Amino acid sequence: MISKSHQNWFPVWQYLNQPLFHSDIKLVLNPGRFWQQYRIEYLNRCWMRQCLPNHDPQR
Repeated sequence: MISKSHQNWFPVWQYLNQPLFHSDIKLVLNPGRFWQQYRIEYLNRCWMRQCLPNHDPQR
């Protein structure tokens, strides 16, 4: 079972290191909105990692 401390972990470093004046990446100042977007992006990264075909170096 996952403990409560790991369940509500907030990515402080990623929040504080957002690019300020980047034209392609939107700055999110609301921590709740940032947390929501971070979780969605994290799930997408995990899903894409699992969906990639296995690379066979001998072929």
